[in-house]
Amino acid sequence: MVANGWQGGGAEVQLIQVEPGGCSGMNPNPWECGAAMIVVVDGVGRVLTGDVWLEVGPGDRIALEPGAPIAVRAGMTGPVVAVLVGWKVMSTRAA
Repeated sequence: MVANGWQGGGAEVQLIQVEPGGCSGMNPNPWECGAAMIVVVDGVGRVLTGDVWLEVGPGDRIALEPGAPIAVRAGMTGPVVAVLVGWKVMSTRAA
């Protein structure tokens, strides 16, 4: 698995690349207080969100629960490239 990151404007993006038949490993959603999603860019595989594995392909977007375990698994036919996007939810107070 290869993961690269970028941060800016309260958002964070991580590129996830998983080789055929491989898995990114199970990690908790890094945004305990915020919103996050995985967007599949290329390849066919499965995404773990919480305790459910979902079949995914290019263009699929999976909303993630804060703190829930996540993983990306590639099928045997090719790699999966996905982007993990998260941002902190900022609360605002009325004046």
